[in-house]
Amino acid sequence: MIIRRIEEDELETFSAVLLEVVRWLHATGKPLWSEKRVSPEELLKTYSLDEMYLGFEDGQPITTMTLQEEDPRFWPDANHGEALYLHKLAVKRDFAGKGFAEEMVKWAAHRADSLGRRYLRLDCDSSRPKLRSFYEHLGFQLVDRRPLDGFDLAFYEFGVA
Repeated sequence: MIIRRIEEDELETFSAVLLEVVRWLHATGKPLWSEKRVSPEELLKTYSLDEMYLGFEDGQPITTMTLQEEDPRFWPDANHGEALYLHKLAVKRDFAGKGFAEEMVKWAAHRADSLGRRYLRLDCDSSRPKLRSFYEHLGFQLVDRRPLDGFDLAFYEFGVA
């Protein structure tokens, strides 16, 4: 898989991968993000193009993630420059369960290390045991749990250095 930052003309593609996952989550009774929240316009309110990444398999975009250098909303007490923050990890349904999400996370951890960061951090809904187990299987450690924006969030970090 090739993983890289998106180009400006790929914002719609990035959004479309997320939208597919949003619709699948809603259809399975496990909603997470709203369709509006993953629209190009809304994504740009939270992330810059430089923070958005696509993963390609055989030239087809199949995965998304964002990597932020700071995350004051979710990690307000974090020391500046000690971590990268992972959000919006998603895999197109036809490619789910084939190791692509794990590959994205490992790539993100390597990126954090190459930038001299000590950690790769993320948060997720604590009521999703399968998702939490996925991150824990990859070596993430639970470091906090608290309510935010109507969710009980689990906060994880992975030591990369």
